[in-house]
Order: sequence, then structure tokens, then C-alpha cells
Amino acid sequence: MKFRLKSCMDETEFPEETSDVFSAYFAWLKGPYGYSSYIGEIAAVLVEKATFRFLDLIFFDPTLKDYRCRRIFNEPYYSLSNVNIVTLLDWCRQGNFQERLNMISKAVYPFEEEPESDGVVLSEQAHTLIDATQDPDTVLGNFSTFVHPYAHRGSTATIIAKRRQAFEVLLKHDRFDIRNAAATRISQIKESEESMRRLERNDYKQSEQRFE
Repeated sequence: MKFRLKSCMDETEFPEETSDVFSAYFAWLKGPYGYSSYIGEIAAVLVEKATFRFLDLIFFDPTLKDYRCRRIFNEPYYSLSNVNIVTLLDWCRQGNFQERLNMISKAVYPFEEEPESDGVVLSEQAHTLIDATQDPDTVLGNFSTFVHPYAHRGSTATIIAKRRQAFEVLLKHDRFDIRNAAATRISQIKESEESMRRLERNDYKQSEQRFE
């Protein structure tokens, strides 16, 4: 589906057809059954092919519920991951820059895996948004919502720990406000990580007892 949709989407050459696709997608998204396994896959094509139109509709359509927006950007779809960060910043400059940057930070998945070290780092998109913001607490707060995995195997606490470590590089940032915001979020993430470890230990003990 993604390939077929991508091949026929061209806002310059086929403006009417592109508009029809957007209208159909958002009508479906707003409907009572506006969810399927294709929701993020389709969004990734739309935002790549017509970034400004997609972002305007997502963030400024008052009839689109917040929880439906969140579904689009939930892991593992990462709808904005393939969009050039310069394009995203250009969209922010179309209006109130900081307000729009805060919106973008709700939708950008901020992590990248490091296969060599089995670790996690902040993405280039994330670093650029952090450097551009005058409100690092809000941006890092939005990024921290991605710390809990959407779907995964293994220990949730271990995943949270790896993603917490990605934030720790910001403790050496040149800007004090970014270092301060990072310290606050890291502390909160640690609490969540410790709570999850306790829960996982209890689950393990209960599982062991059932098999005794």
C-alpha cells in the first residue's frame, strides 16, 4: 500500500488528486473507526509528500481529537522520521515558531539505536529541535513521553534505562536551561524506571511461585 500511494502522490502535478487523498484520510481518521494497522504507514507517505499540508491538518484542525493525533505518531510508525529537519523548521517559521516547534516535538520520535553498542542516542532531529527551542523543558517533556516503549520484547525497565541514558548527554550542553531541563526529566525517568523494575521483579516472583 505504501509504495502504491507514494507513487501517485504529487502535490504539484496532481493537486486535486492529492487533496482528495488528504480529505479521505482525515475523514477516515476522524470517523468512529479511524484506526488500523496502516494508520502510521499512510501518514508517513502523506507527510513526506506534502509536509506543510499534513502538519497544518494534524495540528490545526479543531475537529481532530488529540488522542487520534497521538495514534499517528505512536511507536513504531515514527511518521516524521524521514522528513528533513530543515523542512520541519521551515513549517515552524510559518507562524509562532516556538508554539509550532513544541507541536513538532510531540510527533518526532527522538531516539536512534546504536547497533555497535546496543545503546540508544538522541536523533539528529531531536538534537536540532533542542538547540532551536527557547522552551527546552516543554520539548524534553514531549520527548520523554517516548521513553516508555509502545511495543517491545524483554524488560521495559531496561529499555527505559537505555532511553534515559540518551538524555544524559544533554547534561553537558552549552546552554544552562537545556542542562537544567535535562536534569529534571532524567530524574523523572529514573523514578519511572525504578517503579517498572519493582513491578517486573514482583511479576517474576509471582511467576516463579506459580511453577513451584
